[in-house]
Amino acid sequence: PAPDRDSGSLRLFRCLELIQSFGYQVTFAAANLEYRLPYALELQQRGIEVLYAPFIVSVERYLRDWGRYHDTVLLSRADTAERYLPLVRRHAPQARVIFDTVDLHFLREQRLAALHDSTALAAAAAQRKAQELALIRAADVTLVVSEAERELLGAELPQAYIEIVSNIHETRPVS
Repeated sequence: PAPDRDSGSLRLFRCLELIQSFGYQVTFAAANLEYRLPYALELQQRGIEVLYAPFIVSVERYLRDWGRYHDTVLLSRADTAERYLPLVRRHAPQARVIFDTVDLHFLREQRLAALHDSTALAAAAAQRKAQELALIRAADVTLVVSEAERELLGAELPQAYIEIVSNIHETRPVS
């Protein structure tokens, strides 16, 4: 994650820190296995293991070889979760899967479609909604950023286990 670049990255960075603060060993892998400075180094300096190429050939191979040692896997963002959730279930069946939506993309896309009165955007939003709801059904726990999102998902999927983790920001005194 590049916490100085976007809110989703800041959220993931803070979540990794939070999980580690509870005493867990944390391992991070970017979907592209890139070792991006200064971000990967900052994670490592905090004691978070970073998986990256060329030492890790693929996330799938890593999961095949090491998945049995993981108790929990956090998948951030729908496209990443869609790609890796089946692999986690196959290679780490004992692991609890947490899907962090970062935010409900389908909701944002629905609003954009309505704003532009676009059937094409509405169709894309409907596809995104189907994707996100399928991931929520498949995950053990889903994280959302607000009570409004939890209520919306509760109406759609009352059986889903949804928790709120708001975005985590440091406060600084105003001078």
